[in-house]
Amino acid sequence: FRSGIALLPSKKFLYAANSRDNSISTFSVALDGTLAFVNTTPSGGSSPNGAAIDPSGQYLLVTNALTNSISVFGISASGALSLIGSPITTNLNNPTEIRFTHSGQFVYVTDPGVGEVTGFSFNASNGQLTYVTVVVSGLGADALAVDATDQYLYVANVSGSNPQYPNIIGNISGFSID
Repeated sequence: FRSGIALLPSKKFLYAANSRDNSISTFSVALDGTLAFVNTTPSGGSSPNGAAIDPSGQYLLVTNALTNSISVFGISASGALSLIGSPITTNLNNPTEIRFTHSGQFVYVTDPGVGEVTGFSFNASNGQLTYVTVVVSGLGADALAVDATDQYLYVANVSGSNPQYPNIIGNISGFSID
């Protein structure tokens, strides 16, 4: 079972989180877009879920739902992954979706069970994450989008309520990025 996938900016490799066997699969991408399996790498945590690559293509970040952590991998020129340190334990309970800002300065992670999004600053020179903030978004906080100017973060809350439309479940929250 695969959950999150992330494509390297060079489009040479695709990475898929395998939540059932706690690994990351690496695929090479041919010029015509076809995939060829390369290998699997242990995820460093339990039940890897979301996957995101920083804009420079040097790091893959993976959320681990059952260990409430984020694994940071270095990506070599050959596409090989190497875990950088131990997975980072978070305040999240079942982290899922993960998204970089376009600048790579910030990373956001959803926690659907409590409806929160946690923000981290990202150090592109060493792959380190530093906690910045947590915001309440809405129940079922799941998908994330960042506008092209890195000014706004949008969160789809699949279980959120709609006071104006009580018969419709789900909403979208918007946040300014400082």
